[in-house]
Amino acid sequence: MSKKQYTLQKLTIELVSVLLASLVAFRICEMLSIKLAYLPIVLVGCYIVLKLLYSLSIIMVGYVMKLIPIIYKGEPRPILTTNMGQQYPQ
Repeated sequence: MSKKQYTLQKLTIELVSVLLASLVAFRICEMLSIKLAYLPIVLVGCYIVLKLLYSLSIIMVGYVMKLIPIIYKGEPRPILTTNMGQQYPQ
């Protein structure tokens, strides 16, 4: 990916994150009757939570991408058993 495309993609993600955080922060201030003077603090908190969710989703995609070759390779799966020793069909 070229550097210009990467920069545009990163700016778009940041813009959407800030807009979503501001929308959520305003609604939280409205619902909890928080003074609008504290809106920037609530906005920063919402932004941090959104960035954390974004990072966790990227990490989870990485794990899923590692599992895809294992799933489709057709490796033998372990036999599932209960505590009583009965075997379940796969």
